[in-house]
Amino acid sequence: MYRFYAHWRNMSTRERPEDPRHYSLSTSRRIDIMNAPYPTIRVKERMATIESLRGRYRNLDRTPEEKTNAAIDRDCLLAFDYEYAGADSEVVIEMNEFTAECPWTGLPDFGSLEVRYIPDRLCIELKSLKYYLLSYSGVHIVQEHAANRILNDLVAVCQPIRMTVTLDYNVRGGLHTTVTVKYEKDA
Repeated sequence: MYRFYAHWRNMSTRERPEDPRHYSLSTSRRIDIMNAPYPTIRVKERMATIESLRGRYRNLDRTPEEKTNAAIDRDCLLAFDYEYAGADSEVVIEMNEFTAECPWTGLPDFGSLEVRYIPDRLCIELKSLKYYLLSYSGVHIVQEHAANRILNDLVAVCQPIRMTVTLDYNVRGGLHTTVTVKYEKDA
């Protein structure tokens, strides 16, 4: 640390900033600190003031392009024949990177999704399910509607005996929400 301040003290008044704390990684002049090759620190012309940052942040306030429910790609879902029709096998699919956007703020919501189903004659093809779930990214939809939409789309594709979809969003504003929706085939 001594070499850092010693170097600052030895600079001409034109090339040194007003205060040695104004050194950062974002400008052009390199200064060796304790002979370490990394990290290198560069002289910064001026630190931003709080007032100048407030102005910049006001300019950042913009609404992202809204994606509607039409952006959800249901047509990419595929199913394949289940060779053990009538067997009481339960398929469990988990995805911990589900994301959509809040329709009121446009901010992203993150959560995990679990799909449990007992297949009848068809099983959901997993890669197509992944692409289907990724199509929710950027779509303005509330959690309760997303869970029901996913259930309806998956039931339409594979016609299971029974299916449960659980959509568990991360904590937002101190609130934790889990939505569970169910389907059962008529006997």
